This record gives sequence, C-alpha cells and structure tokens, in this order.
Amino acid sequence: MASITQDKKFKQAVVEYFSNALSQRKNERSHRKDNERFYSRHTFYSLEDFNNQLRRYMNEYNNFNNQLRRYMNEYNNFPMSPLCRKSPKEYLAQFFFNQSVTNV
Repeated sequence: MASITQDKKFKQAVVEYFSNALSQRKNERSHRKDNERFYSRHTFYSLEDFNNQLRRYMNEYNNFNNQLRRYMNEYNNFPMSPLCRKSPKEYLAQFFFNQSVTNV
C-alpha cells in the first residue's frame, strides 16, 4: 500500500516539475519575442519617451491585428471553387461533422 502512495506522489511531482518547466519556457519565449519586436528596435531617452513609443507601438499593433482579423474573416467566408463553391469555414464545418458521424 505504501508503494502505491509513493508512486502517486512521484508521478505528481514529475507532472508538477514538467508543467513548471513548460510554463517557464513559454514565459522566456514571450520575453524574447517582446525584445525582438519592440525593445531591440527602439531607443529610449526617458521614461516618458518609453511610454510614448510603447503607446504608439501598441496602437499600430492593434490596428494591424484588426485589419488581419477583418481580412481573415472575409477570406474564410468567401466561397471557393476548389472547395465545391463552399467557404473554408463551411467546408471545415462539413468535414468535422462527417468525421463525427462516421466515428459514432
């Protein structure tokens, strides 16, 4: 009985260790990407200058994301001949519906 509880504790410790390591890697990647996208391309002369540049950058980034979201929405809802005159969204919905029906 003691070996079963020790085994469970060991498995739990391993899962916790790897989940913590994974979250640390994601955090490091996030910091690296922030550095590549923003900090390495700008020079700051004061805290106020930093705040102004960051605000400008975030506005540009949000505008780009909104434009990309609109484009992808239009693209995914536009019927295409290779997809039997269905939009990519409709085609995927039909595909997953057929997969769920055949797997039952």
